[in-house]
Amino acid sequence: MISFCIISRPNELEKLDLCSAHIEVNAPGSEIITVFDKNNTGKLGKLRNEAIKQANGDIIVSIDNDILIHRDFVNGIKEFAYYNPDWMVSSCRLLNVDGSRHWDWKEHHGSDKLLEYNTTSEYVVLTGGLVIAKRELYKIVAWNESLKFYQQEDIEFSNKIKKHGIKILFNPYSTVTHNDERYYHHPGKGVLRK
Repeated sequence: MISFCIISRPNELEKLDLCSAHIEVNAPGSEIITVFDKNNTGKLGKLRNEAIKQANGDIIVSIDNDILIHRDFVNGIKEFAYYNPDWMVSSCRLLNVDGSRHWDWKEHHGSDKLLEYNTTSEYVVLTGGLVIAKRELYKIVAWNESLKFYQQEDIEFSNKIKKHGIKILFNPYSTVTHNDERYYHHPGKGVLRK
């Protein structure tokens, strides 16, 4: 089973509903866990850890409420696991609404830089808003609960993973959309709302 751990703010219910609807349609039978930042602390690591502790799935997908999974997502994980049986944690194609790439496969070496999908780097890091991992990963590492939004909690988490000798991999078979107006490159083109 796949557990989707979503973090959201209480005032972003429309985004949360759309995120959950995409999971229900494109990953039926999956567990959906939502944790709200009720006090608007922005402590993403604490929220992610709280959601992950509630998860029952063998695969845990930690996402923000503005991530919309595509039809290929679940089968893409299965195909990726077939070709990478020892995988522990990955990213996948993360597209903006206009089809441009978001920070799906990147390195951080002083600053962020997108990588070509068929390459890797010792500086590869995950994007906090989308992490696909086996349950076992969270027995080894946890998110830093003191870091807030825009405090590079994803970079710190990625570096902890790599210090344990775990490779961060890229899954080219699964796709999600980042439904965030700040990253729309073509005004007027957006995700249809309910």
